[in-house]
Amino acid sequence: PNAEEFINLSYTFSSTVLADVEKMTGGKTKLDARLASTLLELSNSWCLRDINDSTYAERDDAFRSTVDAFNQLAKRVIIKAPNRGYTSKKVKVEDQFPGVTLNKYLSDQEVTREEKIKAVKTLTEFFEHQFQHPFIFHSDPHTGNYMIDPHSDEQVMGVIDRSMYLALDEKEAQLFRLLYDGDGRQFAH
Repeated sequence: PNAEEFINLSYTFSSTVLADVEKMTGGKTKLDARLASTLLELSNSWCLRDINDSTYAERDDAFRSTVDAFNQLAKRVIIKAPNRGYTSKKVKVEDQFPGVTLNKYLSDQEVTREEKIKAVKTLTEFFEHQFQHPFIFHSDPHTGNYMIDPHSDEQVMGVIDRSMYLALDEKEAQLFRLLYDGDGRQFAH
């Protein structure tokens, strides 16, 4: 709730610290603080733009289409996106998904190595699938934002915390594919 206020508080604190470091130091530390301030400003504006994005519901629907297409290719439900319950600028609510976060699942000693490998492979394949049109990516795709039910016979993951999306055009998606594929020379051109 109220992500904009959280971002503003974090930005204010961080920019104050960096301004002090820049003022009180010299040389490389001063330059690093100045660079960090520039990156902080960029990330702050990016986050605020995402929070205030009026196209969130449309992007969430497009992301759901990506999830559905992934499941159709697999011929079974592997990934679920819990339903949106309420969406406003200050609060985004989604249904709960049963289970534990994927990072807890992967650190659970009772989960077999094969089950862990299968879960990571599924998540990797789903990430790769997001490079298909419409190029809508979950903006925070870490293992804490994927849920899995450790008691289910089939691994089904829920993608949660879908409050922001990254939307790419065709050219941007191609550049990301080059990075993902490790083709640095082609990316540089």
